[in-house]
Amino acid sequence: MTKKTKAFLNSTFISIWLILLALILRWSVLEVYIMPLQGMMPTLFVNDHVIVNKLSYGLRAPFLDYYISHWSRPKRGDVVVFRAPFDTHSLSIRRVIGLPGDRIFFENGNLYVNEQQIAKQIPFERKKDFSWVRDEDFSDEGRTEDKSHYVHWEETLSDHPYSILLKKEKKGYLIFGPYRIPPRYYFVMGDHRDYSQDSRTWPARIQKAKGKVTFSRSHTQSATLIPKGTLVRTSDVKLPEYFETEKEVQLKGLFVDVEVTARKAGLAGNVPIGQINVIEGPLSKELSVSNAEALTGGKDENLVFELDILGRVSRIWFSCEKTLTKLSILCDPRYIRWDRTFFSIYH
Repeated sequence: MTKKTKAFLNSTFISIWLILLALILRWSVLEVYIMPLQGMMPTLFVNDHVIVNKLSYGLRAPFLDYYISHWSRPKRGDVVVFRAPFDTHSLSIRRVIGLPGDRIFFENGNLYVNEQQIAKQIPFERKKDFSWVRDEDFSDEGRTEDKSHYVHWEETLSDHPYSILLKKEKKGYLIFGPYRIPPRYYFVMGDHRDYSQDSRTWPARIQKAKGKVTFSRSHTQSATLIPKGTLVRTSDVKLPEYFETEKEVQLKGLFVDVEVTARKAGLAGNVPIGQINVIEGPLSKELSVSNAEALTGGKDENLVFELDILGRVSRIWFSCEKTLTKLSILCDPRYIRWDRTFFSIYH
C-alpha cells in the first residue's frame, strides 16, 4: 500500500468518524432549531434560532427511539421541541401545560390545571405595552393585525413566569375540557393563545376505547336484564370516564362478561384493570361491576407522547426576521435581534 493510499484511507476514516460523531451529538445532545411561525410569541419570534438541550430529560440512544437513561420528565412551563402528533415528520415548539394525570380546562382566555386557575396578571408597564414587539412581527401572510389588537399578560406555572398574548376583544374564546391527561402524554400550548395551533386545536384522529367488564351478583336468582347502553364508570368523582354496554345481555348465573365502549373518544378511555366499579341507574342496587382487563384502543392525537419530545429549549441563539441564507451568519445584521442573542427564555 502506497503512502498516498494510506494517507487517503486515514483521512477518509477520520472524516467518517467526525461525521458520525456530529450526527450523534445532534441526535442525543444539542441541536439548533428555527421557530417557523408566531405560535410562541412573545417568547419566541418567527425565525428565532433556539438551542435545544436534548439531555434535559435523559440520554437517548442515537438513531433509535428510546432512552438509555431517563433522569427527568418534562415539567409545567418547559418549552419543548417535539414531533407533531398529527404528523411525525414535522417538528413543533410549544410550552408544556399539563402533565400525566392533570386535569386541563380552558375557558374565556383562562387556563385551569387541576381545578386551579393559573395566575394571570399584567406585568410591568413596559411589558404591558410589549414595546419590544413590533407590528412587523404580526405580518404573516394573510394577516393584517398589529400589536394594538393584543394585550400582554404574564402567567406562572411551577413558579416560572412567562409571557402570553391574548386578543383585547375576543367574542368567542375557545373552550376546551375538562380533560384528564393519560400516562406518558403531555398537553402543550403556544404563548400566542389566539393564534397557536396546539393541543386545543390540532386536527386529531380520535378513537374510542373498548373492552370487557364483568357484571356480578352475590346469589343466583331470576335472570336480570342488562340493557344495551347501560352506563358504567370509573370511581373518579371529579372526572369519571363513562362506558356503555354494546348489546343487551341477560345475567342468569353469578356473573357475565359484557363488551363496552367509552362514551368519549380519546386516550382517557384507556383505563387499567380494576378501575371500573360503578353502575349508573337502578341496576346498581342488585349488581356489581368490575374490569378484569384493561380497556384499550382509545386514541387522541392532540396530546404529545413522551418519546416524541426531543428536548427542552434553553436559549435563543439569535433572532432574524428576514429569510436566512444557508449560512445563518450571513443574515442581514440590520434585522438581527442582538439584544436577544443567547437570551434565556426562562425568567
